[in-house]
Amino acid sequence: MLFRSSDKKGDVCLVLDIGNASLAASLVHFKVGESPEFLYTVRLPLRISEHAHSEKLQATLFTQLTSILEQVGKRGFAHEYFKKNDKKIAKVLCVFASPWYVSKTKKVPISNTKPFVITKAFLDDVILKETELFQKELQAGAHGEEFKKGVVVVEKTIVDARINGYFLNNPVGQKTNECVVTLYLGLSSEEIVSRIQEELFTFFHTKHLDCIFHSFPLVAHKTLSLLFPGEKDYLICDISGEVTDITKVSAGVVGDTKSFPSGKFFLIRKLAAVLDVPLDVALSFLHLWKSRGVTADMDEKINQVISDVEHEWSIYLEDALSSLGEISTLPKKIFITIDTDVADVFLEFLKIQKTDATGVWRKNIVPLHLSEEVLKHFYVSKDHLTFDECIAIDSIFLGSFQ
Repeated sequence: MLFRSSDKKGDVCLVLDIGNASLAASLVHFKVGESPEFLYTVRLPLRISEHAHSEKLQATLFTQLTSILEQVGKRGFAHEYFKKNDKKIAKVLCVFASPWYVSKTKKVPISNTKPFVITKAFLDDVILKETELFQKELQAGAHGEEFKKGVVVVEKTIVDARINGYFLNNPVGQKTNECVVTLYLGLSSEEIVSRIQEELFTFFHTKHLDCIFHSFPLVAHKTLSLLFPGEKDYLICDISGEVTDITKVSAGVVGDTKSFPSGKFFLIRKLAAVLDVPLDVALSFLHLWKSRGVTADMDEKINQVISDVEHEWSIYLEDALSSLGEISTLPKKIFITIDTDVADVFLEFLKIQKTDATGVWRKNIVPLHLSEEVLKHFYVSKDHLTFDECIAIDSIFLGSFQ
């Protein structure tokens, strides 16, 4: 089990959300039967220049991880809760967005001429063999140089099992001639996972800290299954960083994720280049533009940037969707994670009718931004902390294992 509160007072966990443009940390109090309560949350950028250089991203990650843990120590542990309770962390949940992980969903058909009983050992063997094949694929360089040096399995989960076409929550003990199990495998760089653990062990002065790692698509899927149990077919669209990640969920089973290099910070970067200003100033100009607080000349420039970004983003979107299946048959429900300051811009992108392969699909889609308004009933925040939707999703996931 991932997590269970140890006593009536509950436990405090550290939730780390590692994206491709920022890093967040949150001290979260969990108590059986109650929603997770945020004691402290902070998010720092990973991109510190106007020009994104992927080779520098890893170095920036560890610099910012050190900084964010220092803030947790100085400000997070200054919370009123720790005046009456030990500064103790029960568990650390670290959730990766791309490019920090690689995942794969695979259907594995199993058959035999003679009936056989499905045992836990049998399923464990299936998972082990498929995981080893995936590891070899990564070490051969199929998903980039960073995974050739060594990988760590962060997820190996059976997300669906069927006997004679019928779904079973638990196939163990069933006798059959054939079955199909669907696996979700998530792997990360061994170097990155080890460095994160070392940073945490150093900060908390112990090597006995319980650290668990997950990929955001699986965490988001599990959380959405809790919040919207009636939804079985949908897309998860994360636009909160440098890239857009789209994950397909069909019949309640999380599938593949496709990424393309255009997200929130792609827009901000383009805007900064055209206006010849730093990234933070470009974001401020965008806020002013949304409130109609810019000059006519500035308005024209920003409109042109947004039009150009929309055109490029839509081309990438069409390509990503087509790789997930026939676009017209893809799920119409879309759960979107994106910062509120640019959410309406990208939501408008989806509303634009096109004559490309996404045309029919766009006419029927139902996008839902997983905003503070949507998620506020599932967590507690008494200290007017800035809302962080990815941290909220991660924490609801962890809290479900109380």
